[in-house]
Amino acid sequence: MIKKYLISISLIIGLLLSGCGTPKPYYKSNGEPNSYQAIFIESSSSDTVMLRATGKNTTLKSAIIDSQKSAIWYVLYSSNSALLQNHKQKQKFEIIKSTLFKNSSKYISYSSGVKSKRKIGNDIIVDVVYSVNIKLLREYLESNSILVPTDKLNSSIGMPSISIMRSSTTKLDTKSQVSLDVIAEYLQNRDFEVTVLKENSKIDTMTKKVLMLQGDADPLYLQALSIGSDIYISMNISYEKLSNNAQKASVSLKAFYTATGKQIGASTGYSELRLNSSLSALGAEAANDASHKLLTQIQKSWSKEIKNGKRFKVIVVTTAELAPRVDIAFYKTAKSVCKTKRNFAGQSVYDYTLTCKDKDNALDLLMALQDNYSADGQIYRVSDMGLYLSIKILNSQSDDFELE
Repeated sequence: MIKKYLISISLIIGLLLSGCGTPKPYYKSNGEPNSYQAIFIESSSSDTVMLRATGKNTTLKSAIIDSQKSAIWYVLYSSNSALLQNHKQKQKFEIIKSTLFKNSSKYISYSSGVKSKRKIGNDIIVDVVYSVNIKLLREYLESNSILVPTDKLNSSIGMPSISIMRSSTTKLDTKSQVSLDVIAEYLQNRDFEVTVLKENSKIDTMTKKVLMLQGDADPLYLQALSIGSDIYISMNISYEKLSNNAQKASVSLKAFYTATGKQIGASTGYSELRLNSSLSALGAEAANDASHKLLTQIQKSWSKEIKNGKRFKVIVVTTAELAPRVDIAFYKTAKSVCKTKRNFAGQSVYDYTLTCKDKDNALDLLMALQDNYSADGQIYRVSDMGLYLSIKILNSQSDDFELE
């Protein structure tokens, strides 16, 4: 009897003690974090991103694990360059979601340790700074057929060629050149064909005059046309200095389709506020951040663009004598070859945008136009570069003409 009594007392005490102890950690069945909170700090390279992530759970250890999951969740779903971009990808990810989040630490390349800790009810809330290895995450998603491998994506849609230049408000010096080189390196690491434009980039005189007639002789645009790039990016860089001599840099990028001048993306990247750091280093840090933010915008826009066909800018000139017969005839020819938009027409000068699904470059387009043109005069090439074509329609290639 005494023995049974003692056992009962022990059970009661045990239950009371367990009720007063720390609640057990709790986890979601799909592996996702409890907090879903993370803040972007910087993109230190094309493969990593630094975040300040929040974790929430009943023990310190489980709260830290939750903060790792929050960092991974942010990269997958919530950042400007989220890896999972559409419903189909997110749906396929559901199959492996719990496994990936269970192994969140695998994708963490740096941890600062707990930066702050507080308690709300039964929960311990922690903040930790992490560097997340985006490359490893992407490779895992590709191996599970959630993302298309970059090389397969490139072969199926083709990657645009990109030219990068400083804006007219950015001084040409060593600091700005370092930032331009960082942007180029970032994009090249993602398999883009990249050119950093120099000040002496030239475009044929005829095209320059035609664009001046339209009031469209922006030096940046002319430089991009000079090499026939699909997309051009302009960079502006500025610096801020505080009273305690701490400094930071910001780099603003704008991306445009060269053929149309249509803006397809914009981003601003920032460096950390630092003491005793060179302006070149701060500019490089900000340029890397801006490139990280702009990349997804370019990729999404290019994927949509390429489905509709490549857009070519075509400049046409002829003589005043031939113009009445050439004007309509060339327009009909262009429409028979590709979807055609007439942008500008002078007395003997014409500017078109042709959207073509079966033409890889301006030379392909030139040959198609020559094969289909049957009116007065002949089509002669002035220059072709990438997605840019300038031609003249004359009775003889040696004929003289004036732009009107």
